[in-house]
Amino acid sequence: MELSLAGAQLETQMFATAKAYVEFAQTYPEHFRIMFRSDLIGFDMDNPPDAVLQTFAELTNVILRQRGDAPIAVQDVIAEKPPALVNDIVLERIPVVLDTDIGLDVDDVWALAFLLNCPELDIKLITTATGDTGYRAKIVAKLLQIAGREDIPIGVGIPLDDSPKTHAAWLGDFSLSDYAGDVLRDGVGAMCETIMGTPEIVSLICIGPLPNVAAALAREPDLATSARFIGMHGSLRRGYMGADKPMREYNVKQHALACQAVFKAKWEKIITPLDTCGTVILQGDRFARIRDSDKPLTKAVMDNHAGWFEAVKEWPVLKELDIQAQSSVLYDCVAVYLAFSRAYLHMETLPIVITNDGKTLIDEAGEETQCATDWVDKDAFLDLLTEQVVGDKPVNLGRWLWDYDARELSAAEQSADSPYARASQRGFTGTLYKTDAFLASQPFGTVPCAFSPGGAIGIFESNSILRAVVRQSEQPHGLYGVDGYSASRVDSFLDASLVFSREAQVYLLAMSAMQPETHARMTSAYDFYLQGVENALQHTSHLAEDNLSIADIAFVCDLAQFLREAHYSDALEQAGFALISAQALQKYPAALAHMLTLSEAPAFRKHMGTYLDWSKQVTDNSEQIKYWNGQAGDTWARGQERLDNMLQPLSDIAVSAAAAKAGERVIDVGCGCGATSLALAATGAQVWGVDISAPMLARARERAKGVDNLVFSEADAAVAELTPDHQLMFSRFGVMFFADPLAAFKNLHSGLSADGRMVFMCWQAAQVNPWITIAGRAIQPFLTPAEPVDPKAPGPFAFADKDYLQGLLVDAGFAQIEIEPVSASLHVGDDLEAAMHSQGEVGPVARALSELSGDTKEAALQAVRDAFAPLITESGLDLEGATWLKEMNMDTNQQVLIAEIPQGKLQPSHYQLAQAPIPKAGEGQVLVRTTAFAITAGTRAGLQGSASYAGAPTTGVVMNATGVGEVVDSRASDIAVGTMVSAPTGWQQYSVHDAHAVEVIPAAHDPIAYLGPLGINGLTAYFGLLEVGQPKPGETVLVSAAAGSVGHLVGQIAKIKQTTVVGVCGSEEKGAVLVDQLGFDASVNYKEQNFRDALKAATPAGVDVYFDNTGGLILGSALFRMNTFGRIACCGVVSQYDTDRPEPGPRGIPGLLVNKRINMRGFLVFDFADQYATARGVLHGWLADGSLKSLTDEVSGLAAAPDAFVDLLSGGNIGTRIVRLT
Repeated sequence: MELSLAGAQLETQMFATAKAYVEFAQTYPEHFRIMFRSDLIGFDMDNPPDAVLQTFAELTNVILRQRGDAPIAVQDVIAEKPPALVNDIVLERIPVVLDTDIGLDVDDVWALAFLLNCPELDIKLITTATGDTGYRAKIVAKLLQIAGREDIPIGVGIPLDDSPKTHAAWLGDFSLSDYAGDVLRDGVGAMCETIMGTPEIVSLICIGPLPNVAAALAREPDLATSARFIGMHGSLRRGYMGADKPMREYNVKQHALACQAVFKAKWEKIITPLDTCGTVILQGDRFARIRDSDKPLTKAVMDNHAGWFEAVKEWPVLKELDIQAQSSVLYDCVAVYLAFSRAYLHMETLPIVITNDGKTLIDEAGEETQCATDWVDKDAFLDLLTEQVVGDKPVNLGRWLWDYDARELSAAEQSADSPYARASQRGFTGTLYKTDAFLASQPFGTVPCAFSPGGAIGIFESNSILRAVVRQSEQPHGLYGVDGYSASRVDSFLDASLVFSREAQVYLLAMSAMQPETHARMTSAYDFYLQGVENALQHTSHLAEDNLSIADIAFVCDLAQFLREAHYSDALEQAGFALISAQALQKYPAALAHMLTLSEAPAFRKHMGTYLDWSKQVTDNSEQIKYWNGQAGDTWARGQERLDNMLQPLSDIAVSAAAAKAGERVIDVGCGCGATSLALAATGAQVWGVDISAPMLARARERAKGVDNLVFSEADAAVAELTPDHQLMFSRFGVMFFADPLAAFKNLHSGLSADGRMVFMCWQAAQVNPWITIAGRAIQPFLTPAEPVDPKAPGPFAFADKDYLQGLLVDAGFAQIEIEPVSASLHVGDDLEAAMHSQGEVGPVARALSELSGDTKEAALQAVRDAFAPLITESGLDLEGATWLKEMNMDTNQQVLIAEIPQGKLQPSHYQLAQAPIPKAGEGQVLVRTTAFAITAGTRAGLQGSASYAGAPTTGVVMNATGVGEVVDSRASDIAVGTMVSAPTGWQQYSVHDAHAVEVIPAAHDPIAYLGPLGINGLTAYFGLLEVGQPKPGETVLVSAAAGSVGHLVGQIAKIKQTTVVGVCGSEEKGAVLVDQLGFDASVNYKEQNFRDALKAATPAGVDVYFDNTGGLILGSALFRMNTFGRIACCGVVSQYDTDRPEPGPRGIPGLLVNKRINMRGFLVFDFADQYATARGVLHGWLADGSLKSLTDEVSGLAAAPDAFVDLLSGGNIGTRIVRLT
């Protein structure tokens, strides 16, 4: 028996443990069976032997000493029977980041108190979202200070919307400078760094609108692989306060675009919509406990609650609230609970779509999201919430049911009438509850095996006893190996087995509430374990040597236990997880074959047949692996020359169609004895031949000796891990045997590069293939009638239906699919006897004949001979073979085209999504796969006509934009595949460019920076200000559209040049960003009625340099603030772009320019192209030292670009708006 703490194996007492088990085994021999590991030992769990309790106590002491706690007395444990030690072990905590809009409603405060008192959760960071995020950060800081948790950093998020400061009275004069912990001004950056810097998957709990999270996803593309999203968002079937129809929920509708980006991200998504969180209210005794508590944090919650109510009591929905008797609705607390448990909620996995107007819809086109749609036990949740907010009751694991979800028992379940309270279902008496389902899940007996939700607390079996008993047995039996070397191999395997078994048991216990990190950890452990088995079997017929050892016994036991996973396939699929066992076993054919061979041994089947039969259900390709590693594989290898000769005409056609090129990376799927692999390698391609048949691969390797550009592997291409860098996937009759063809083709698709292609040949229907039908009809009368076979089942003719095949390939992601019929004459044999030999050895006829015997078989063979005889010619027997030849490419080029020239304001309907073939790079060109592109207001000018430097607009063309991307094909000697470049990609996935027209991005630079400070925006800001505006230290610089992609950089460069900087923007929130985050001296909102007065007040010394991005009325106002000899850099007229009738220019320009001798100069950034490299060097230096910051506002996917452009033109962005392509 072992204990695990925080995932660490404790093997230090292993041999002592084994000795204790040996003593137990000697005392209770009827319970011990040598062929199994100790997992099969059974005993009365209500009365465990002293030896077991002693071992439990000794290993518990290992943990206690590691923690610095006093050890327990072993004899006390034995005397008490049982110990209640499990309650005293610390849980492995789940890392979390909280993103909150605390400061408007009050439920965020309650949720934070709940979170601070959850022992399961480890708070890494708290960020504040929307509104005045500095004000919100103060509330967080004050609560953390009261809770004594100033170790938690606070990130100040993106300030966007204004909202009432309903907690201001409670906050008083508290300042962020009063907080002893870290306050990070770039909350989005802090979120990215925290999540990416945490080894475990981080639970990102979001209880407000989502601009911070959307920005973080845009800034850090891998964020979704390192976190899971848990949110209080949406309304599916019920609305606020249990209304019987869905409503637009606040957190979604406030920033629908951000919410769309978050829900489209490829991470685990868990939400509590209004359906469940909208009815959470504490009242009665529960509320009284919190109200009357003297705990500092609980008192702070109640004081905050009272202050908040005083500020909002006139809100209509709160007029009836009695704050002395109940809370308001505590929506956000449910999201915190979902970070560590779902036991009290009914979860559904639903496809969710967020609309532009903030609705949350269940729609087939949506992203799968785990939704808490109803309560299973709301009272239990309210009890838990009360306990945690009060924070004075420790977690009592003695009340937990140790089943697959290891959950706390309700009061009813603990009653005498409950089936869970039966004595026979408990572990050590009074300590652990067990269910029948749990005990049935353990094929190795009834030794306790239980884990907490995080897998941190656990008691489980050890195979140490197996080693000890074998070593100390008085009857030598060789199971520990024949010599020291093989014994060391046994030891090595059993050590690995312990680790794997632990992970498997944690995984099986988590089945009803599977988490992505648990599933991922198990996948990794299973792969590692089977890879070791696979490697061992390359050298010996068994794991340690060529004879059976306890390593082989443990191997079968391990798999038998883990293959119970198949019992829960439906639950896993519903939760969005795949079976691990089936896919991994198929990737390791030697391990699978060994397991199948061992499973046929009578000694194993007697006790483990049920478990081993499950393996055949989940290892879908096991029959094919067994078949091709048996007589069939041997026969093909022996008859390789004759069979290759028969199939040569079709092989030549397929290889020619593949058109492999020198240097291309090629996979030959189902390569068999290597004929097509050798032909492909002859072109100079780098070829990898893959097959599941060891005998055929052995023959292939013999034939390929001396061919350096050809390697072979025993692997199942349907599930093998492939890297996406192969230009050609090829197969001649190797793809019809996939157990799951769609999954297999998807896997093959994943191994192709962006411009890759697949070419394969498979048989048409048997009826149009005389090489099989002539013999098949001849033997039909001699065969026993069989049940009809699914024509699409794995086999030679599985893809006879062309339409079925086409659908499979489309669903797998292939495009430009061409399927054509190809026939050729196949040489079956040089004469009648050779033809008979060929048909009787391999293929469907040979399989059918193998079922016959005696006179019946002889009669069937004679019938075939009679059918072939009239067809023999001087050259022998030649019969027609009819196939399908398939050619397809990876993908199409997704594009956004201009559908209509706008007459008036731009609308999303002016664009259309389209598909086109991926273009080909010509000589001196590169093919670029776009990673992201920038949307800029200036491109709207290109839709206005020839007045724009872009020329007259045209419909049906790709919308233009500057993007960054990866070179996926290069015909230019100085740019390698894989290079990141900046180029005029437009709104599309793929584009071709002359090599001299792209900007190679140095590896040390962030490519996204080339859409902002190191790209056209940054260069425009740099040259427009420094070359045209020419500011001097001490002067005043005014910037319009100052929160835009160019303006926010201009202001910062002006500050670097020691000037006073004033920004003009369209909201107070944007102004706060300019001043608080970017260092502007002042900001002015041009939408204010007294804008001119505000501008005058902000520029008391006048304006020396005006960087004009807007034109129109702002330009007119700025002119009257210009000082003598002032400079105006005219960069753009964004205020005039989105209209069909520009405003008249400011009056009096000539007089003002003359009287004040103002230099007003328009410019294009291209005027300074010869200085780009120098400017980039300077800008990169400023970025590196932190004096220049880049703000990005990102959306995801081409389809989002039109809406994002329209929103940008209405002032919806801060910084550079970027579209990420995934």
